[in-house]
Amino acid sequence: KSAYKNDDFSFSANSIDRGWHELVSVEEIKGGKGWTSENNELIIRAACSARSATSFGNSMGYSPKKTTGFVGLKNHGATCYMNSLLQSLFHVGRFREIVYSVNVADTNEDAEDPPSIVQALQTVFLQLQTSDSAVNCRQLIRSFGWDHSDALVSHDVEELSRLLIDKLEELLKGTDHEDAIKRLIEGEFENYIECTDIDYSSTRAETYYNLQLNVRTPSGKPTNIIDALKEYTAEEVMEGDNAYEAEGHGKQKAKKGIRFKRFPPVLNIHLKRFEFDFMRDPPEQVKVNAHFEFSKTIDLSPFAKDAGEYTLHS
Repeated sequence: KSAYKNDDFSFSANSIDRGWHELVSVEEIKGGKGWTSENNELIIRAACSARSATSFGNSMGYSPKKTTGFVGLKNHGATCYMNSLLQSLFHVGRFREIVYSVNVADTNEDAEDPPSIVQALQTVFLQLQTSDSAVNCRQLIRSFGWDHSDALVSHDVEELSRLLIDKLEELLKGTDHEDAIKRLIEGEFENYIECTDIDYSSTRAETYYNLQLNVRTPSGKPTNIIDALKEYTAEEVMEGDNAYEAEGHGKQKAKKGIRFKRFPPVLNIHLKRFEFDFMRDPPEQVKVNAHFEFSKTIDLSPFAKDAGEYTLHS
């Protein structure tokens, strides 16, 4: 039994090591499932080849700021998910203004205690605007209460987004910007159940800050953003043992689903790139690398009245 990992990586002064996590779990190897020989030996082979060294430093006069107008964020182990979220939020000008509007107490960057989350986020945004080289997020990571080992593990981008937004809204209470985030990214949909044989229905309104879309269909086929939205709003028929208990009418056949009432000015869409694989023992979270298509613009009018066209940014 074998497992393989391949990688293509460019080393630099700031990125001097490379490795993998979760190649094979120790529990799986100890479980005697074909990983070891009759003599209880485990063979590990590693090969490395180097292309000609390429330097993108000052020796070649390359400056990402001068060339593109922007700089990136350093990866502190497995923080690409965090970097993508931060870059997305940073490039929403109104959101950046809201972040800067929060008054926070100054702290020493070298202090033992970590800064507040909002202050650390302000610092990252400021450096993305003013720095000539890639920005590090160590202070922001510390503000989460994480240590170096936490930065080597991928976390849920949805949870991280909620953490940042919740902290911002908490500090904006009582200020002129109290509802600024809601006005920017909050949308609304309604859950509905409608009986098919009688005139009876039930609805419940909900708000959202982002939509989480599947990147493949329930049958496992790759999908695109329009089909993912259609699946999100697909109706479910409630009948038989699963029929709806309509108050005063008993069990009734019904349709169940959601309808978008309004989309926000800035619509955040998170792709569900991780899911639990229950075929593994024990079940574990795995990354979904399925192909997913989206165009540069999308017309959301079929999903909500007067929704109009949105320009997509990734």
